[in-house]
Amino acid sequence: MSMRKNYAKIPDVVPLPPLTDIQRRAYEAFLQKDVLPEERTEVGLQALFKEIFPVASASKKLEMQFVHYSFGVPKYDINECKRRGMTYQVPLKVTLRIKGPNDVMKEQSVYLGMIPLMTPNGTFVINGVERVIVSQLQRSPGITYDRVQHPTGMYLYTFTIIPSRGTWFEAAFDLNDSIYISVDRRHKRRRILATTLLRALGYETNEQIVGLFYKTDTETLATKAGQKRAAGMIPSKHITAPSGRKILAEALKELTPEKIEELVSAKVADIEVFKGATKDSPVIKMLEREEYSTDRVRALREIYARLQPGEPIVLQNAENLLRRLFFDKATYDLGRVGRFMLNKKLGLSMDAESLAKSTLTEIDIIAALSYLLDLR
Repeated sequence: MSMRKNYAKIPDVVPLPPLTDIQRRAYEAFLQKDVLPEERTEVGLQALFKEIFPVASASKKLEMQFVHYSFGVPKYDINECKRRGMTYQVPLKVTLRIKGPNDVMKEQSVYLGMIPLMTPNGTFVINGVERVIVSQLQRSPGITYDRVQHPTGMYLYTFTIIPSRGTWFEAAFDLNDSIYISVDRRHKRRRILATTLLRALGYETNEQIVGLFYKTDTETLATKAGQKRAAGMIPSKHITAPSGRKILAEALKELTPEKIEELVSAKVADIEVFKGATKDSPVIKMLEREEYSTDRVRALREIYARLQPGEPIVLQNAENLLRRLFFDKATYDLGRVGRFMLNKKLGLSMDAESLAKSTLTEIDIIAALSYLLDLR
């Protein structure tokens, strides 16, 4: 019998903790093997099955529901598995319920396969060989902002929303101060204007889109100081004559000194403008560059044409594609960490209800774009 001898001059103050305890407890929480089905929390296998089920048929007449899962007993113990060259594992069975027409129910236990068990040493026995899992670094879900230098020397700001599962949402400025969004890392050229995406989400008018990023304010033209301040501002809506019959200044068009003189001559006292917006604002520039996407339907068609080139454009397919990319729980999941990091970075609500949302929302996209505009 070997004896371990310590030659250190400084005595141990505290005993060495069990270094594999974290791995053992994590795998136990993943399996929840010794927990009753009704007492299992939604983590690990339980969360995975809850995420997948229920599964409905194409006709929506049949639905398969998850009830619970259970484990069998290992065929051999750890030492026997090593001697025989076997894997230390147990069978995994899942009880499923099929719901048919007229609420007819049928339950059945289904064998899914074998799942390895962890030994008390924090290892796995695979084909008779004791192995360990080496942890690897993974990019954390959430949102990250970056600044890259273009070969021309100009700095361009970008952000990336990384989900736990699903498509990366990337947005970046180009040299013309327009924000382009990319959802396919393999095809960087398949990108869309940020305003086109916002229009597809339901913000159809230009005034609505600009209003997402700039607050409206009232400016007076009754004084010289007010007239001077109004020069270069962007009206939030059409400015009409007091009679209401004639449009004196169009919405989202810069107010020049000549135009202000015309408004003063027409006895227009107050005007509504977007505070901080100018003709050089990125949002205004993007709206001027949009030619085809002038409403939600056209925006959806353009997005589908860019992401699925060569496919016939059908409006329903375009809506389904956009929903699957970021707004469907089955194909997109930020994860708890990703949602927390996103809300914290963008200053969104941190209550339990907000942190429970696993997919992107319109508020997330608007807040991320607003933060990018502020960086610029």
